[in-house]
Amino acid sequence: MMPLSTFNLLITVVVVLVLYSVIDYRNKLYANIAAAIVADIIGGLLAILIYIGAVQTDNGATTISDLPTAGVLLFIMVVMLAYTAYMIWDAKDEYEKEQERL
Repeated sequence: MMPLSTFNLLITVVVVLVLYSVIDYRNKLYANIAAAIVADIIGGLLAILIYIGAVQTDNGATTISDLPTAGVLLFIMVVMLAYTAYMIWDAKDEYEKEQERL
């Protein structure tokens, strides 16, 4: 079981990672791709946990099972997965163009 405060903290981490991967698009260290992958993994985990009811209130008395929240998280993660694939494809294309130039 995961406390609601930890769930909310991890949602905040996912939002920060998503924003970082979108804002820092032309990062030459490819940290934006790594951030997007980590955001996908954590977001998917949170969607599963909220769907199966493994999140509980901070006092531990009530479990929370919320299908709409899980659906929104899964939608965001699918969009981020597509965006991550695009960033990987773009980095690969950039690498190949650099190799052709040499």
